[in-house]
Amino acid sequence: MNTDAPVLPDLSSVLPAGLAPLVGREADLDRLRQALRDGGERLVTLTGPGGIGKTRCAAELLRQLAPEFEGGAWVVALDGVQDARFVPDAVAAVLGLRVAGDATAAVLDALRDRQGLLLLDNFEHVLGAVPFVAALLRGAPRMHLLVTSRVPLHLSRELEIPLAPLGVPASHDLHEVGRSAAGRLFAERARRASPGFALTAANAGSVARLVRALGGLPLALELAAARLRVLPLDAVLARLNLALLASGTHDVPPRHRTLRATLQWSHDLLPPEAREVFARLGVFPANFDLDAFEAVAGGAADALDVLTALVEHGLVVRDRDRFALTPPVREAAAVLTGDLTPVDRGRTLLVAAAMAHVQGEFPVTYTLARDAHALLPPGAPPLLRMRALTLWGMGASFTSLEPALPILHRAVEVAQTSGDPWAVGLAHTALGRHLANQGEREAGVAHLERGLAAYRGELEFGWVRGDRAGGDAPAPGRGGARARPAVRGTHPCPGSGGRGGGGLRPRGTLRHLRAARLRDRRAVEGGGGSAVGQRGHPAHSEPSGGPRRAAGTGPGGAGNPQVYRARPGRPGADR
Repeated sequence: MNTDAPVLPDLSSVLPAGLAPLVGREADLDRLRQALRDGGERLVTLTGPGGIGKTRCAAELLRQLAPEFEGGAWVVALDGVQDARFVPDAVAAVLGLRVAGDATAAVLDALRDRQGLLLLDNFEHVLGAVPFVAALLRGAPRMHLLVTSRVPLHLSRELEIPLAPLGVPASHDLHEVGRSAAGRLFAERARRASPGFALTAANAGSVARLVRALGGLPLALELAAARLRVLPLDAVLARLNLALLASGTHDVPPRHRTLRATLQWSHDLLPPEAREVFARLGVFPANFDLDAFEAVAGGAADALDVLTALVEHGLVVRDRDRFALTPPVREAAAVLTGDLTPVDRGRTLLVAAAMAHVQGEFPVTYTLARDAHALLPPGAPPLLRMRALTLWGMGASFTSLEPALPILHRAVEVAQTSGDPWAVGLAHTALGRHLANQGEREAGVAHLERGLAAYRGELEFGWVRGDRAGGDAPAPGRGGARARPAVRGTHPCPGSGGRGGGGLRPRGTLRHLRAARLRDRRAVEGGGGSAVGQRGHPAHSEPSGGPRRAAGTGPGGAGNPQVYRARPGRPGADR
């Protein structure tokens, strides 16, 4: 082994070329400086999704801190290293070492007594070299390592600092847009692309919409700004998609010349199971919770590990107890969704439709369920077709986008062919609720009674088998309400009466409709006319004089049953 002392290059020759001024990262730079200089951290990993600006931020930090490290500062760009075994050789080359043997030993010998700063840029695809990083920490105790990676290294000495998207403005106010980090970056890059561009009160709204649509992702903002060379701002906003977000700049890595390439790089680094689940996530119109993710993950051996991988690679972002895909990432996932079979796409769309129903987003429920039904081939499982028809019909019922009755009748027909009591109960319950809300109480009660009878059969059938809703026994007297949310368990569809509140429990509805029917009959027999003519349709009437009460509990006792409607904003909100 033959080694020389490390060469101290001019930083301008090793820092990535073509770097524009850093905008909006002042707080991140302060935190990084405190960690490396004041906190004494020896391994800091700057993580975040592709295009978030890790390399740019790390390069600026190195430029500021290099004079404080007497032993030197070096940048090792790893994007061209395809095999983790050659990472030590790449470091040795940057240090100017002549290696005739073990590169790891040569690097350790050269840096053993150095007090320096080493930047390992783009580490995510060479994670097999993590033992080399651990050896550097042990063998060169005065060296500080700064690593940029889409995923952490998972070393005990590691301090991970995630880089978040730039802040976006909450309104279209000119001053707020100009103060936001995303607005400042877009305006600065727009002036470079089109020197006459200026942020004004007239275009502040368009800028605000654009930076929000791109989720504050710096690379996406820069690529969109570059389009101002040939398109006006409103045209860029109108054509915003992955194809538009591309650049002809030649002094940046190929994966950063288009947003699609950046996302593809992250996608290709995922384990195969996570890639398949990521493709399914493209159907979600908004954010989602862990239950919905587990339903979409389907056969994944460990859904939590898959979700962790997606978060670590920056493809899924966490927002408190929910998760989301930024708009560009969602578009990329939607493109990948096309690789799924029609049945898998339909099943995934139904999970998203069920979520929308539980959250009261009925137009979304209608659209997703209708599209899912259109995707399902004639040979698709009857249960899947029933769920699609039921959700489609419920969406139509709550939105009046098209007549719901034919759709829900078809759902009942398909449910009958499935032989599954739960399917029969759900289809009849949905049809009964719709008929009741349309004023056809007799028919509504009949279908709800059939639904309740089917649910009772499901309790006996499903509980004996022990394969429903994870084997949890339903609470007594709940009409077969499932113990888990709609998107969990065997049947990811509303109607389960789970935590989401979107269940179709027939028992409470039956009680109130029977009371209303009895009141009508008494009114007719007593010559007082129909209750419909006196107070409007009972199934849609709010009780007067105070809060809603269940039948037989009002001031008039059993002789004065009060009826309340199932409000469109809260499906299945029966008490």
